[in-house]
Amino acid sequence: MAVIVTGVLLAAPYLVGTQRANFASLVIIYAIVGVSLVVLTGWAGQISLGQFAFSGLGAGVAGGLAVNHNLDFFLTLVIAGVVGAAVAVLIGLPTLRVPGLFLAVVTLGFAATVNGYFLNPKYFGGLLPDAAKTITRPVLWDRIDTRGDVAYYYVCLAVLAVTYLSARCMRRTRSGRVFISVRDNVRAAQSFGMNAARSRLAAFAASGFIAAVAGALLAYQQGSVDREAFTILASLDVFVFAVVGGLTSLAGAILGAVYYEGLKYFGPTALHLKNLDVLATGAGVLFLLLFLPGGLAEGVYRVRDRILRGIANRRGIEVPSLVADRRVDVTAEPEADDVLIRAEELVEESAAFAAAKSSGEVVP
Repeated sequence: MAVIVTGVLLAAPYLVGTQRANFASLVIIYAIVGVSLVVLTGWAGQISLGQFAFSGLGAGVAGGLAVNHNLDFFLTLVIAGVVGAAVAVLIGLPTLRVPGLFLAVVTLGFAATVNGYFLNPKYFGGLLPDAAKTITRPVLWDRIDTRGDVAYYYVCLAVLAVTYLSARCMRRTRSGRVFISVRDNVRAAQSFGMNAARSRLAAFAASGFIAAVAGALLAYQQGSVDREAFTILASLDVFVFAVVGGLTSLAGAILGAVYYEGLKYFGPTALHLKNLDVLATGAGVLFLLLFLPGGLAEGVYRVRDRILRGIANRRGIEVPSLVADRRVDVTAEPEADDVLIRAEELVEESAAFAAAKSSGEVVP
């Protein structure tokens, strides 16, 4: 499955047409933002409805550094990520006192603030890129020209691969297990010595860094920083396609971005079926979640488990995770039972003899 997915992603510009490579890059960038939301909401349990606002900050910082200071491409990505992580920690501080849906409102207000204030040239014109100049895509190491749409797609894909592998490694380490345990039961996690506040802030920092890097990529992809691209609705769209893909699954974040953005782009004309993009609306999302509450990732896992279950049945292998309610009767050989019973009797007799000897009932 990994080989198939990798092959499809590598061939995507040619599957959709090289003239649509810019759209393919946009989908990859949205997938990176989806990965950041999986870390924050899916694993750490902190609901964020303004996740794309961190991308807006990253875009503004990277665009300003690239246009105003002609800074290196990779350096702008790192600086944008650090700024996103720092701001995310500040936004995450209310999580120490504000739970659940109240935090969602805070992040929603943050998205409105970024759109109306931080990305407004009226207030931060000196930090934002000059509107009269274009953010030029780089020539990496003075050899690899990424100014073309197809070339830049592979740059975005490489960043997605690094982000995906990094998040996957984090999930398999102690940090990921702490995120899950704090999300599921805070008091139980604290009883094992875990710092819930530190865990939540770390999740915000990691999520903000990833989302801001995605915003920096978007600034280079668009050639400018348009604050209308970072509205509240854009943040809600990110949350919706993360839920559609599977909010706790990294692969689901990619599936959700491809499904949601693909339907919005190709839906009106796909297969000559009009209004197919209705599946990317609220009604379509509800219809999908009615059958797949865990999102598209749940559907993929169901197919995988069915294939593995068939293989296990043919091979006569009992896999508890696939057939947890199947009873397996194991009968031991009679000889083995007799030996065990006789050994138990001998142990009991020896213990009784030792007790009697110590009490003086048995004369040596």
